[in-house]
Amino acid sequence: MSQRQLVIRRENEDSESRLSFSMEESLLLLCQQAGISIETPCNGKGICGKCRVQFLKGAPLPQPAERRSLTPDELRQGIRLACAVKLTGDCEVLLPKEKKPDAVTGLFEVGWKDLGSDCAECFLVADIGTTTVVVEKRRKCDGAVIDVYKGVNAQRAYGADVLSRMEAVLSGNAQQLSRMIKGQLSEAVQQLTTSHEKVDFMVIAANTTMVHLLMEYDVTGLSRAPFKPETLDEITTEIAGIRTYVMPGISAFVGGDIVAGLHAVEFVKGGSIRNLFIDLGTNAELVLYENDRGICCATAAGPAFDGDAGTGFFGSDMIALLAKLMNEGIVDEMGTLDEAHFEKGVAVSQQNKTMHISQKQIRNLQLAKAAVRGGIEVLLKKANLCADQIERVYLAGGFGYYLDVHAAIKIGLLPKELENKTISCGNGALLGAAVYGYKIMTGENRSLPMSLQAINLAEEELFAENYVNYMNLTENTDRTP
Repeated sequence: MSQRQLVIRRENEDSESRLSFSMEESLLLLCQQAGISIETPCNGKGICGKCRVQFLKGAPLPQPAERRSLTPDELRQGIRLACAVKLTGDCEVLLPKEKKPDAVTGLFEVGWKDLGSDCAECFLVADIGTTTVVVEKRRKCDGAVIDVYKGVNAQRAYGADVLSRMEAVLSGNAQQLSRMIKGQLSEAVQQLTTSHEKVDFMVIAANTTMVHLLMEYDVTGLSRAPFKPETLDEITTEIAGIRTYVMPGISAFVGGDIVAGLHAVEFVKGGSIRNLFIDLGTNAELVLYENDRGICCATAAGPAFDGDAGTGFFGSDMIALLAKLMNEGIVDEMGTLDEAHFEKGVAVSQQNKTMHISQKQIRNLQLAKAAVRGGIEVLLKKANLCADQIERVYLAGGFGYYLDVHAAIKIGLLPKELENKTISCGNGALLGAAVYGYKIMTGENRSLPMSLQAINLAEEELFAENYVNYMNLTENTDRTP
């Protein structure tokens, strides 16, 4: 069969890619195989409608999924869904410009006493998140940050969440996913270092699934109950020619990124008070600990906190906007828009930006906040504590960095008793990876200073009850069954 030609251009870029293909091939699959990034939050199932591209030449007839997601006018303009379209002849496609990562670095100062090493020597720390990849170059002598690389995780081409990527691995794409992330790390190393520079080692913090994808481990045990990972131990390997330490995890749901965050707060703040560590994102990890013991869990928040990158709203902006709508009486405690906005939604402006919020988005946000709040309440119950007995709350990650705590309490995401006890620690994974690197250099014990019991919320009857009880948007905390 004769080969057809596909020309791919990226919006606001001069370069182009040329690929050959046979008839009836998937545009998304061709791009994935060529390492060309297209956002596919639903992993190509044709249900999210976000993998939109524009055919400049040779637009094929629309598929049923495209007719459901796109307007007639969009279809006439050559707009198609990369996951649904089947290429039938020579064509030229315009991809949307790549989104810049919304990734934060650390807020705490984790510098250590001068180790007496050459300050020209450095090491790298990396946070492989589901959405972003951030790599810092730090001086060995005092831990100071010299340079930073930030990028969107290249594996997003296979879905926005860990479940989608595990499905991709189980479908035979394990090697490709591993190659993508290792290639991105190599790109970061190339950008951050020079040929004559000595990079002693690299430390990687990542959730358990990201570690499995990096190392090309079997994810079958992670994908179904009882959710057993291949390993939770520290891994020593080599990436981009650099000796690399992958930090250990706690469970299938609480990984090395959370271990890193705990290393960071204990190194910087320490103490024996009761702490609640919260890392909010597509998956929310929660750790409640005191002295040398604690309990932890994870809960699926989904993409509800993601916002709308097209309008410049991200993550925690959604919490602030929802609280604003409640204050204005447009949304009630049941999460229902008033009659004037129920069908078409409401446009909300903040800092010269406007976002349209629908009733469906509010419902999704309610589900996410109920899952997080329900998880917090389960940990409190198991520790036989009340919220007012928590002395310090650490909010980690980009979401925690930007979170308006008052707004979070207004919608019931956090207990009111925690309002004046919260500390944002930025990217706790990067900070903790730096502390881990310090312990490697000094030969100190790299284990956490506390033992943690991991629980699966799906097996907790109390979580199901709390999930329902905290669905409404309310500051009332007296709801524990």
